[in-house]
Amino acid sequence: MAVVALLTLNGRLAAQDSRPLPNQDAFVAEARTHLHSDRMLLSQYTYTDKQTRFERDSHGAVVKQTVKVFEVHTSVDDDLTYERLVSVDGIPVNRQALERSDHKQAQKEREQAAKLQVETPGDRSKRLEKAAELRRKEQAAIDEIFSCTASGCSAAKRSTDTRRSSSRSSRGRTTNLAQTKERS
Repeated sequence: MAVVALLTLNGRLAAQDSRPLPNQDAFVAEARTHLHSDRMLLSQYTYTDKQTRFERDSHGAVVKQTVKVFEVHTSVDDDLTYERLVSVDGIPVNRQALERSDHKQAQKEREQAAKLQVETPGDRSKRLEKAAELRRKEQAAIDEIFSCTASGCSAAKRSTDTRRSSSRSSRGRTTNLAQTKERS
């Protein structure tokens, strides 16, 4: 009985695998509509940022190590991203300090909202123009990724390799400054 059930299930799986793949152009067009920038995606999440700082003496020996843990509440507006310090060297920040920090952030958000309420048409135009420029740059990056043709994706691959390379070198500079970041 179990063997018959397994054969039937196996037959169903094989039938599902024989379905044709979707039209590539339609699939790529649909995928592009769902792509968003890292900034937009990160604004939907809160993450923990652990920063370790090493102080060294003239011989290079570590004389002091400080570990700070932050809750990072990201925002599409970089000015409103909130890095909430929650512990230093494993010791939680006291409740009053957290409340002061939260109050400061809430005040900053209220001020930003009030500023938008009274902005001049010229300021609004500049702000919207800046946002449109960011969207154009993000769209250009997406277009570059999808610029692959049937003959290959060498231009998009080179661009990706360059970004990876520069990302590695910036991480190296951070390490040389004896400060590391971990995200979880």
